[in-house]
Amino acid sequence: MNQSILIVDDEVEIADLLELYLKNEGYQVYKFYTGKEALECIRTTQVDLAVLDIMLPDMDGFSICQKIREHYFFPIIMLTAKVEDIDKIMGLTLGADDYITKPFNPLEVVARVKTQLRRYMRYNPLSETILQVNDEIDLRGLIINRNTHKCTLFGKSLPLTPIEFSILWYLCEHRGKVVSSEELFEAVWGEKYLDNNNTVMAHIGRLREKMKESSTIYIFIMLFLFFAARYVLSRFTWYRGDPLYEIFHWISNYADLLLIFLGGLGFVIIFLYQWLRTLGYLEDIIDATQNVYDSKEELIVLPTDLKVVENRMNQIKISVRENEHAAREAEQRKNDLIVYLAHDLKTPLTSVIGYLTLLRDENQISEELREKYLSIALNKAERLEDLINEFFEITRFNLSNLTLELSRVNFSRMLEQMTYEFQPMFAEKGLRCELTVPAELDIRCDVDKIQRVLDNLIRNAINYSFPNQPIEITVIRENGVITLHFVNHGNTIPPDKLNRIFEQFYRLDTARTSKTGGAGLGLAIAKEIVELHEGTITAFSENETVRFTIILPERL
Repeated sequence: MNQSILIVDDEVEIADLLELYLKNEGYQVYKFYTGKEALECIRTTQVDLAVLDIMLPDMDGFSICQKIREHYFFPIIMLTAKVEDIDKIMGLTLGADDYITKPFNPLEVVARVKTQLRRYMRYNPLSETILQVNDEIDLRGLIINRNTHKCTLFGKSLPLTPIEFSILWYLCEHRGKVVSSEELFEAVWGEKYLDNNNTVMAHIGRLREKMKESSTIYIFIMLFLFFAARYVLSRFTWYRGDPLYEIFHWISNYADLLLIFLGGLGFVIIFLYQWLRTLGYLEDIIDATQNVYDSKEELIVLPTDLKVVENRMNQIKISVRENEHAAREAEQRKNDLIVYLAHDLKTPLTSVIGYLTLLRDENQISEELREKYLSIALNKAERLEDLINEFFEITRFNLSNLTLELSRVNFSRMLEQMTYEFQPMFAEKGLRCELTVPAELDIRCDVDKIQRVLDNLIRNAINYSFPNQPIEITVIRENGVITLHFVNHGNTIPPDKLNRIFEQFYRLDTARTSKTGGAGLGLAIAKEIVELHEGTITAFSENETVRFTIILPERL
C-alpha cells in the first residue's frame, strides 16, 4: 500500500500544487482545508505524514499539531508563511518534525517528505511487512513495545516522540555497551554524524526528564527495606546487654507505632515538599503571565510538569502578538489612507478654487468656455465630496457595531430594481447586465444591509469591467441555500491581492485619483454583513474574469 500524506491548507492552489507533486512520487494524498476535517480523517484513516499550514479558518496549525501528538507519532511538517523565529520554535516545541516557510520549492518539500518518512518507516514497526519476534523489552520496570509503540516505566506511560522512542529502543537493545553520540545519531537518524551536533544530547536530556521516578516508588522501596531488615535481624540470636539488642527490641515492641510515626512523618515531608513545589509552580506561572504580554520574542519556559501550561501560555503569547501585529497593520493602513485622502483633497480643491476664481475675474469670457470651466469645477467638487464621504465611511466603520434587523423581502424584485437603477452606469461604459434569478424568491434578511452588499458588488463590477462587456448576476436556490454569483470581465486580480481583498482599508489600485479607488472598506463591510447572516463571500479571478460568490441561508 502507498504511503499516505495528509495536507491541511486553506489555500486551494497551494494544496493542489502539493498534491500534484506528491502523487507524482507515488504517495496517496488526503487534502483538507480545515483542521476539523483533518482531525476526523486522522481518526478514521491511516496517515504516515502530515503537512500543516498554521493559519486555518477554524483552528491554527499549532493546535492541530498538539492534538495529533496526544495520540499519534507520525512526522509533521509545518508549511506556512509565518517566518518569525518564535513561530518556528513554537511549532517544533509542540511536536513538529520540520518547518518550511512560504514561498517554497515543491521539489524541496517532496525531498523533506521523503526524509521524514524514511526515518519514521525505518523505526516504526507497523510499516514492516514482517514483525520481529523480539518486539518487547522489559528492563528493571521499563517496558518498551516496538509493536504498539508504547513505553511504560513502573506502570506509568511515557509520552515519547518517535525519535525519543527510537533512541530508547536502541539503548535498550545495546544495554551493557557504551554507545557514542555518533553511533546513536547514525543509527536513529540514518545520516552522517557532524561534529558539534548537540541533537542527540538534547533528546537524551528530554528522555531523562520524562523518566524521572515519582516519590511513591521510593516510599514502597523504603517499606520493603524496613520489613526485609526486620526479617533478617529476627533470624539472629540476641542477648540482653547488647546495645543493638536494646535498640532492636524497642523497635520490635513498638513497631506498629513506629511505622505509623514514620509513615506520618513521611507523609508530612512529602506533603510539605509537594506544597512548596506547587507554590513554586504558582510563582513560575505568575512570572510567566508577565511574559505573555512582553514584546520580547522569547518563549515561556516552565518546569517539565507544567509542559501543558507552558504550551498553552506560549500559544496565548503568540496569539496576543499576532493580534497586536494585525491591529498595527490595520491602523497603519488606515493612517496611510487618511494621509492619501488628505493629500488628494488638495487636488480637486485647487481646481475648484482656480476655475471659480477665473470665472469671477474674467468678465469677457465666452459662454462656451464658461460652461466648460463650470463643468470642470462641478466635477472636481463632486470628487471632493466623494473623498470627504470616505472620511465619514472610515469613522462609521470604526465606531459602529453592525447589528441585523431581519425582515422578509422579495429578493427577485429587489435585485431587478437595483440592476435597473444602475442602467445609467452600465450605459456609460457600454456594459449590459445579464440577470438570472428565480421568480418570487423570498428570503429573510436585513434588507438595508443586504442592499449595501449588492450595491457594492455591482458597483465594483462596473468600475473594474472592460468596456462593452457583460456583467452576469446569477442566483441559484437549492436545498435551503441561496447562492449568488457576480461575474465581470476585467484585469485578473493577482493571487496576493485576491487574498487581501476583504481586508479593511485595502485597495486594489494605488492611484488615489482613480474613480475606482475608494476607502477600501466596501468589501470588508460586505464580508461582515454576509457573515452576520451566517453566510460566506469569496472571490476568484482568472483569465480576465472576476467572480464574487455569496452563499446565504434561505431561512435565517
